[in-house]
Amino acid sequence: MIVKYTALDALLHKKILSLYVLIGTEPYLLNEAALKIKQSFQKKADCSLITLDVNSPTDWDVVINEANSYSLFSQQVLLDVRFDKKSIDANGKELLLNYLEAVNTSCLILLRAPLIAIKSLQWLIDNPEVAIVQALPFTDQALKAWIAKQFVTKGLQVEPTVPLQVYEYTQGNMLAAAQFIDKLSIVCTSNEVITLQLVNEHLSDQSHFELFELAKSCLEANAHKALRLLHQSRSERTEPTLLLWILSQEIRLLIQLHYLVKQSILIENACSQLKIWSSRIFLYSKAIKRLSLDSLYPLLYECKQIDEMIKTSQNTQIWNKFELIALALCGVMH
Repeated sequence: MIVKYTALDALLHKKILSLYVLIGTEPYLLNEAALKIKQSFQKKADCSLITLDVNSPTDWDVVINEANSYSLFSQQVLLDVRFDKKSIDANGKELLLNYLEAVNTSCLILLRAPLIAIKSLQWLIDNPEVAIVQALPFTDQALKAWIAKQFVTKGLQVEPTVPLQVYEYTQGNMLAAAQFIDKLSIVCTSNEVITLQLVNEHLSDQSHFELFELAKSCLEANAHKALRLLHQSRSERTEPTLLLWILSQEIRLLIQLHYLVKQSILIENACSQLKIWSSRIFLYSKAIKRLSLDSLYPLLYECKQIDEMIKTSQNTQIWNKFELIALALCGVMH
């Protein structure tokens, strides 16, 4: 069956299945779904947790062997399996289907496969032992409502404009919003009304961590967010050297990635060589399709010019150049 994240609690309350496949593009919801499933399974009895990465067809044999094994130390085993490809290979399909015909009732398989589309899982949808959980990003309105509800859940009193300010600042990043609200719940007392001024002070304090979102925004071609982060950095007098390092590093990675792919190296292997996190492979894959080498080398030259301007204290045009580079990485013509 296919289950939306919002319906997961009701399903877990009814029955614990043998295999949960978590798909979708919202990392925060994927993690929350995994946590809910783990907690529900652990309520039954003592549980051992085993984390496995599936990087090749033969790794599925390891998963099934573990699923059919019995723990010496606990009554149950939960296999937390990580899979970062767009489809499950023939060997994996066969092994999973065979396992589902005679499951080990003391084992639960939690398969995190964010890149797989629903249409690639048709062979699992009708299996009564399987739930495919979709963790898709909320709409803007739903996210605003979720942020407001999080304050209530944490027992925090806030001024009416506070949830909207958190939404504007985090720009659709549920994890950033959740972490910020958690931070407020620690530093503020339950009878304290959280003001917009207080929120802005805390948002400013953590702004330098958000700088690393700039690279992700450019890879995602999210020009609006990239420009907002740059404007925020400028108003808070962030060191241009840090921004230059972030942008130039991404440009160099994209250039290196182009050359590796041209040598017929699979994108997954190329990213591994360049130490790019598996969760970001999809972003880099899209970016090199959008940005040619002919467009990347001039951007590297622009970075060189900015470096020279910083060294000679010619600051008047630096921020304009940062914006032009970010827009170009997002595929926006200028």
